[in-house]
Amino acid sequence: MEEDKHPYDLNKPSHMSRIETRIAGFIGGGVAGVAIGVVSLIIATNFGFVPLSLGFYGFVGCVVLFTIIGAIWPKWFAWIIDLLSFW
Repeated sequence: MEEDKHPYDLNKPSHMSRIETRIAGFIGGGVAGVAIGVVSLIIATNFGFVPLSLGFYGFVGCVVLFTIIGAIWPKWFAWIIDLLSFW
């Protein structure tokens, strides 16, 4: 019986699977960045830590940061695409 592997495995022989994994990590990182950015934007503006105009820049920075991290280390965020694809 074959050993079950993680669906996003960078050690597969196919180049397309590596590309798919990077894209899934990129998109998954963006989704995680949006979720974390929205929560932190709501908390930061409701408690008066930053004005809304500066909070928007923090939100955009959070999305960009998590998207880059998801593209560099796709296994961290590629599972989000699996989770969203079931719905």
